[in-house]
Amino acid sequence: MKKYIGTKVISAEPQIKDGKCGYQVVYEDGYTSWSPIDVFEKAYHEVKGCTFWEALAVARQGRGFRLPRWLPGISIRASIKNDANITTRDHLFCEAGKQNISIFRPTLEELLSEDWEIVD
Repeated sequence: MKKYIGTKVISAEPQIKDGKCGYQVVYEDGYTSWSPIDVFEKAYHEVKGCTFWEALAVARQGRGFRLPRWLPGISIRASIKNDANITTRDHLFCEAGKQNISIFRPTLEELLSEDWEIVD
């Protein structure tokens, strides 16, 4: 059997259910579930800052990411190849507001930063 790693952004808050400590979990599509504290804490960590690679995985799902030291409104987005348009290649681009301003090529410092923020 093959192994897979999943990446998703959820909202959660501590909750006691049937006398047990855990978390109420709300997924992006609105689905709500409950997870025991040990299972939850093994699978998730709070997004205070993440690595470039964690942010990139979320960006591939349509979200943006940025470094807190950048000017407000600047973020990075992923453009994923569309099979209907064979001339398009996967790339990252820098966005200011809703305007695509340039292809993003991270520096070594940016690649190694661990304070990337996820944005909508």
